[in-house]
Amino acid sequence: MKSNYRKTVLYFYLGFHERTGSLGFNPFDYRFLSALNEKYRVIVTILGRRLSVQERQNLAPRGCDFLLIRDFPLLEKLPLIIRWPSQTIIRTILVTLLLRAIKPDLVDGNWVSRSSGLYCAASGYHPFLATAWGTDILTEPKRSRVLRIFASFTLRVADAVIVDSEVQRKAVLDLGCSASKICCFPWGIDLRKFKPEKGVCPLRENFGWQNFKLVVSTRMHYPIYDLKTLIESVPIILSKINSVRFIIAGDGELLEYHKSLAKELGVDYAIQFMGLVPNDQLPEVLRSADVYVSTSISDGTSASLVEAMSCGLPVVVTKIPGNEEWVGHGKNGFLFPPRNSRALAEDIVTILQNDKLRSNMREENLKLTKKRADWEKNSRIFLRCVEDLLQEKRN
Repeated sequence: MKSNYRKTVLYFYLGFHERTGSLGFNPFDYRFLSALNEKYRVIVTILGRRLSVQERQNLAPRGCDFLLIRDFPLLEKLPLIIRWPSQTIIRTILVTLLLRAIKPDLVDGNWVSRSSGLYCAASGYHPFLATAWGTDILTEPKRSRVLRIFASFTLRVADAVIVDSEVQRKAVLDLGCSASKICCFPWGIDLRKFKPEKGVCPLRENFGWQNFKLVVSTRMHYPIYDLKTLIESVPIILSKINSVRFIIAGDGELLEYHKSLAKELGVDYAIQFMGLVPNDQLPEVLRSADVYVSTSISDGTSASLVEAMSCGLPVVVTKIPGNEEWVGHGKNGFLFPPRNSRALAEDIVTILQNDKLRSNMREENLKLTKKRADWEKNSRIFLRCVEDLLQEKRN
């Protein structure tokens, strides 16, 4: 009987968006769960809402179990200043009771400044693996003293901490995390799916843009991604190259504002706002384009960036530490100062006007992603971190 025993990992799914109340598919959650599911019994825990049978099938690989931690309905009617601390306390108590009842061999909590990372830390349960995602360690601790205290507490309590870039490693060290706890590696993507393909592009045909150069962004419409700068660059680009069109694939609270901004600038005819595109459809969107753009003001290893690079796109991205780990200025893309629409426009025009430069950048990005961004390889680092924690528990 003992030989058939599979250790239990309780994994808190990150894809719940507290701002919108929706639960979205998170490709990184899915990849982590797929890797864990090969070796362990996995219990996927969702905070805050009901879960349909269809959502269960979509969110995690077959074989995972599910648990829901529901909020009290009354909390949703309270003002934010009361709801947030009350929700934090209640969820921490519920998580603590759940962990003591199930007694998993390992708990994986996501988002260290709040959400399940904080709840798991406060529960005192071990071994505890904390996964940092970016905003929780790069920007939230700078905006709020309370969130900085929470992030530091979670990182100090955790038995191991996963980060995806050197900029994130430095951030968690600054928050008081011990260097010996940190497991740093690019999370990577599915290179079998995100890859170049030759042939007719249906997306170009659908939009009637077969004879245009295409610029694509796949960032969401939230302040941190600063899509306003991209839209403001469009008139400048069109004044130099009229045969350019733009695809912005993503959803978010600023979508309608960005549409109105494009109309106000008189460039709405040149921009296709696609809304949220499922991850498995993104390769087709990326392969339709000539250049990828990210205007984000904060990032670790950007999945959107790596996805574009693996499809062979030259990239123009903000000059921030996370992007500098992947982009050499003039080699496989361009780095421009954040919030500088004119500099962004100049870099895009330079790439679009130089076929040889685009070809060279394409080859550099394909080589780089094959070397550093293959999830099939990088998942082994993740599993080794999990196995080390379980080994320490046995000892």
